[in-house]
Amino acid sequence: MANRLIRSCCAALALLAAPCAAPDSAAAATPTPIPTVVLPLDMQVEMQMGDIGLVPEPTKAEQARIGLATGELRRLMSETGRYEVLDISAREADIRKAAPFNKCNGCEVEIAKAAGAKLAVTGVVQKASELLLNVSLFVRDVTTGEVIKSMAVSIRQNNDESWLRAIRSLVKNRLATEEETK
Repeated sequence: MANRLIRSCCAALALLAAPCAAPDSAAAATPTPIPTVVLPLDMQVEMQMGDIGLVPEPTKAEQARIGLATGELRRLMSETGRYEVLDISAREADIRKAAPFNKCNGCEVEIAKAAGAKLAVTGVVQKASELLLNVSLFVRDVTTGEVIKSMAVSIRQNNDESWLRAIRSLVKNRLATEEETK
């Protein structure tokens, strides 16, 4: 009888202790989101336009996709809980002046610092043909100016869904992970 009472008391204590310990370990496991600036994606059209000397430009549909993909990147990064994506609408003039970010050699750092960010995310969509594109993202540490993560994915269709699929893949498989690689 005494053994049964002792076992019952131990089981009850274990049940009471478990919920108390869980919030502390959950709080310790949840990192504070990192203040992050996500700048508009750039597009680099590398298609050959023959011998006529034209510089290829993104189409109107591609320009719209840049906004769509940038918005999706910001939304998904925020949803990971790892990043606090900052509003940079007040820096729109600076952003227009500095773009394209894939050619400015780290100029995004100053915009990110002014916004109070610790990280700056830039990206470029490179178009080799109508059916071959590459989406690359770069994460730069604002304090050191160093690129701490770079990633890319190729896509085989030039439409909204393929661009969004590329962004979703990069966030899920590279930005939402703990790994810090270059």
